Amino acid sequence: MVEVGDKLVGYATDDEVRKRGASGGLVTAVLAAALEKGLVESVVVLKHVDEYEAVPIITDDVEEVLASTGSMHSVPAMLAKYAVDRKVAMPGKPCDIRAVIEQSKRNMIDLDSTYLIGLNCGGTMPPVLTKKMLIEMYDIDPEDVVGEDIEKGKLIYRTKDGNEKAISIEELEEAGFGRRNNCQYCQLKIPVNSDLACGNWGTLLKRDVLRLRLPVIRP
Repeated sequence: MVEVGDKLVGYATDDEVRKRGASGGLVTAVLAAALEKGLVESVVVLKHVDEYEAVPIITDDVEEVLASTGSMHSVPAMLAKYAVDRKVAMPGKPCDIRAVIEQSKRNMIDLDSTYLIGLNCGGTMPPVLTKKMLIEMYDIDPEDVVGEDIEKGKLIYRTKDGNEKAISIEELEEAGFGRRNNCQYCQLKIPVNSDLACGNWGTLLKRDVLRLRLPVIRP
């Protein structure tokens, strides 16, 4: 029996979702299952434009949810317009989750019908500056990038030819690249105020699993 506050390790049982997921595809699998089982009416996900940009959409199509698999996670600034009169599930970074909760205090969102899946986050980067960083710091064509990771303080990029290149985040930020300024000051890396908090920090199998935290309370 799972209790509030328990920590679990898991991954998507669908091999394709697990392969395409940033850390085993668990978040995508949870969102898709919530739709399939009728636990929610819609899901807020990101529709990928390219490796660096995506737009938030709300959908009741499981295939669209599965297509959103990957490490680009955020939510619209105004979730209220999506969450009116419907049960919604959505992933979000700690700052996104806090913003949604603040909206609920203003009666813009009903938290009882909004299922929040928080994502551990060490910070995000602006797309245009990231492309410049790849060219100047990594000597990589931005169009050749197929994935990224952060491990042991280093930002790692994977390219189409199967190669990886890693540079320390500290070095990148000293050069004027890396995370947004606000992210560098943020102290809340784990969204403990979400319904589920997910992340691969501390797990044994790299890029294969996510850890779930069921928070004791939702402030």
